[in-house]
Order: sequence, then structure tokens, then C-alpha cells
Amino acid sequence: MTATLPASLLVNHKMTPAEWTQILHALAITNLNWVNEGNTLAVSTASTSLINIAGLSMSFTKFYDSTVSDLGVVFMTAHKASVASAVATFAINDGTTDFTTHANTNLVAAKPYSSMGGTFITGKAAGNYTLQARWKASTGTISMDNTGTQSFFVIEVPK
Repeated sequence: MTATLPASLLVNHKMTPAEWTQILHALAITNLNWVNEGNTLAVSTASTSLINIAGLSMSFTKFYDSTVSDLGVVFMTAHKASVASAVATFAINDGTTDFTTHANTNLVAAKPYSSMGGTFITGKAAGNYTLQARWKASTGTISMDNTGTQSFFVIEVPK
């Protein structure tokens, strides 16, 4: 059964068991997975190319094929830059492709900044996957320490 909803529901419409099944199925497809590294990461990068953030990845199972659902990812970070105006860029990698979630300009050196962004990953069949958080610095060094939480979540969303 696909994650489609009944074509029309009118006021005072008595729903059939099949319509209830369709609605419950659409609600159940929201497969939520979360990785939260809390204040435990102490990492930095001066790389100007996207590299893995050590310790920030997640494995999960996608329940439905690509005709039924996609993946939505939200990535939250707290970070500092060694120089003013450095841009920290963050992405999620699915094993083959980098999906940029957000970039943040650090206006003041050594000041903690929090940022958040998201992306959709489409075309994935049902199965097991690992997502890896990645980052890069435009200049200087970007660091994460115990000043904030680094986390991302992925949710399977119906088309």
C-alpha cells in the first residue's frame, strides 16, 4: 500500500476501514532517527574541502522505497572560527553524495555560533543506510567543543 491519503473527505463523512488504514499508514511512515553528540565533540578543521566530522554519523533503516518516501535531514551545530569572516559549511553525506545543509559566516573570531539547516535526500530505496556529518572552513580553523550540541536527525517523509 502506498502512503496516499483518501482523495476526498467531506464533513460528517463516515470513514471506511480502508480510508482509516490509508491515514494511519501515512502517519506511520514518519520514521524518525536522531543522533546527538551533546557536548562531547572536541574537533576542528582547516580543510577547505568537505571532510567527515569524527564521531557524528548515524545508521538507520529506510522502510519504504523511493516511490513512496524521501529522507529529510536537519543538522544543528555549535562552532567557533579562528578568524573573523570565516564561513563554516556543513553537509550530510549518504555514502556517495554530499548534501549541503547550511553555511554560517562567523563574524567575530573565537565567538561561539549556533546554526541549523536541512536538506532532502531523494531516490533512496528501502534499506540500511549510514549518514555522515561533514564540514569545511573557508579560511582559518573551525572548531567544535563543549560550548554546544552537534546533532542531526533524519525523518522518512511520504511523497
